[in-house]
Amino acid sequence: MKENIQYVLVWNGWLRICHWALAVGVLFQLFSAFALSHQHIDYAFWFDWHQIIGQSLLLVLGLRIILSFQPGSGHWRSFMPNRAKLNGMLQMLKFYISMARGPLPNWYAHNPLWQPLYLIIVLVLIAACITGMLQDQYAQLHSSLAMIISLFTLFHVVTAFVHDWKGKGGMISAMVNGYRYFHNDNPVQNSVSQGTEYRIPLTSITRKKPDPDQPSQ
Repeated sequence: MKENIQYVLVWNGWLRICHWALAVGVLFQLFSAFALSHQHIDYAFWFDWHQIIGQSLLLVLGLRIILSFQPGSGHWRSFMPNRAKLNGMLQMLKFYISMARGPLPNWYAHNPLWQPLYLIIVLVLIAACITGMLQDQYAQLHSSLAMIISLFTLFHVVTAFVHDWKGKGGMISAMVNGYRYFHNDNPVQNSVSQGTEYRIPLTSITRKKPDPDQPSQ
């Protein structure tokens, strides 16, 4: 049976901007926090920029919250559990337990096992930004939240590379150009539940993106 490949816009521009702004901001915060813990550095310089970037992250998080009420893969309903997602979470657990030797299940936008963590990490980031501005009163809490963010960042980066390596969907590049590939052996039963659908015969794949104004083949 001919394999069918769909090239689908999953992440719109604003969601990608939020993702990379948070990624760069969080990495800078972790690095600057590391610098502040060492002597022989310009403490005032690093502290000021740590505060500035932390306050800027609050603005980005505010934008992300606004986008959660807009249509698309970033809507808050996409994080709500259902039977299919629970099954996907189980399959992802099997994949991780097998040390990536088992089959990698497919998903549309968010990894089903990480979906609850995405909501939690947004709350943790907001709390970290606020406690950072109130450092004197909540220094210990701020440090604990920063540790949670550090661990999440590490596992997120590692698993993103593993998913891209074991999968066929272009998951990392999707956060750059917004598009993912969906492979479907049965063109009648479409596994993509959201977004615009593009069907491309396996023998005619090129680097050119499908024209959304043209009908599917």
